[in-house]
Amino acid sequence: MSVRCCCAERKKAMNEETIFIGRFDCEPADLCGFDRFKAGPMTFNVRRYHLRGIGNLAFMDAQGMLGLMKMRTMFLTPLERDAALLTFDRIHAGGADTLLIEPFDTVLARGDDFSTAMRQLDELCAGAKDLPPYVTKPNWTDSLHLSPYVGKKGKHKRHGEAFDRLTEAYFGLYCDWLDSAAPCDKAAKTARVKAYVDGLLEHGGPATDMLVKSLGQPRTETLFRQVLFGIE
Repeated sequence: MSVRCCCAERKKAMNEETIFIGRFDCEPADLCGFDRFKAGPMTFNVRRYHLRGIGNLAFMDAQGMLGLMKMRTMFLTPLERDAALLTFDRIHAGGADTLLIEPFDTVLARGDDFSTAMRQLDELCAGAKDLPPYVTKPNWTDSLHLSPYVGKKGKHKRHGEAFDRLTEAYFGLYCDWLDSAAPCDKAAKTARVKAYVDGLLEHGGPATDMLVKSLGQPRTETLFRQVLFGIE
């Protein structure tokens, strides 16, 4: 049965989550035993939803170092609408605040909805150019990014509210794209996403490597493929 965030349980969710589950018909999805687990110094809590007619939505909250580090990660994987795979990271460590919003090119056909979404999101990102950037090292995923990529790092007390507003505006425009995007071939879209997930597991990275070390390769693959991206 589909549900919306009008129920009491969903009202407790933080803003990033309610933006999506308050707008689209959705239902909780199987977590495959990964609702709560530990990896390295971090404790993870995971929530997953099926967005009807769209695809998979997963949130992973992590906390460690006696609460001094908190992280929220989102994976939105449209498998039934031809919009981009979207990931989001918000990291609080000490007084630092880091925001990453990454759209990955899993689009099968670039129609008018794609052009409109890119224009609107690019304009939003241009308007946030004065916020302090987060500079990353070259990564194998760089060639997969679409242009409206957000990478910011500042002080939570000084920049946190601006980061919140940018996130809310970005997600609102992305939801508009999901509304206007054409239905697509699920098998073809899944294959595009699978290539990205395979790359994550092959090339690794700080977060992926920590998960593999703590959970083992098979369980990490299950977490990625079945829960976070919903492709199996």
